[in-house]
Amino acid sequence: MHRQRLAAIVLILFAALATAAEAATAPLWSRDVDGAFAAARSSGKLLLVDAFADWCGWCKRLEREVFPTPEFTDFARDYVLLRIDVEDGGRGTELADTYGAESLPMLLLLEPSGALAGVVSGYAPAPALVARLRAAAADHERALADYRRTLATGDAAALDRLAIELWQRRDGARAAAAFEKLLAATTLPASEEVWTRFLLADAWRLAGEVDRARAAAAAAEAAVARVRGLDPELGERVALLPFWIAETARDCGTAAGQLARFEREHPASRLLGEARRALARLRADSGPRCS
Repeated sequence: MHRQRLAAIVLILFAALATAAEAATAPLWSRDVDGAFAAARSSGKLLLVDAFADWCGWCKRLEREVFPTPEFTDFARDYVLLRIDVEDGGRGTELADTYGAESLPMLLLLEPSGALAGVVSGYAPAPALVARLRAAAADHERALADYRRTLATGDAAALDRLAIELWQRRDGARAAAAFEKLLAATTLPASEEVWTRFLLADAWRLAGEVDRARAAAAAAEAAVARVRGLDPELGERVALLPFWIAETARDCGTAAGQLARFEREHPASRLLGEARRALARLRADSGPRCS
């Protein structure tokens, strides 16, 4: 009887130790968006972002069945880990909207700058999921090598393709460098020049380079003035650039003033809805400092 009890106690202890070991090796996910980006900047690591929602059963399976596995844990230790609730109405929702995290579960690879390095959607067992994540990271490295080659050659068509792809990935600094090289390498038709200068200003905005973004926005506005028959919506987008630059800089007062100006000049613009929502979020963050 005593031997049976001793054997049962030993089994319980082994189970407890196994559970503790698994908990100790499971990756630790931050829920602090700003803190995770700061950690990525200081370490030079990419972020691995798990976008989830409470209703997402496959998200829960990932958390339960995949994240604690040795394969995933080994991969994840090279990344800064961040979990975002896409429906929290705060930073999680904001990031999900920014990167189009709608089909869950979704894992994002982000550079510390916020540039999108890769996306892996859906559930898969640990070996397959890690293989997809490694492939996405390798594709990103190849894209960076392509960027360096293309920037060195100065081929206008390749620069145009590359710059737009980088802009779509929110890789502001590299996109801006490519757009500037494109503008210097060739003379564009007037309307294409406006579009390229708009994208250049927005790329500097994405990079957080406020002064460069404002200078590029002023150059885009000057280019608009030189073009007859320009697509009205493109003109509106250029006119709204000062608002978006101020909003990105969290300069609530300037953003409010720029949006008021835009509303007076373009009262029927379909761009107003998104801008008003962005200003409302900024006001909520800024409180009484933003009139």
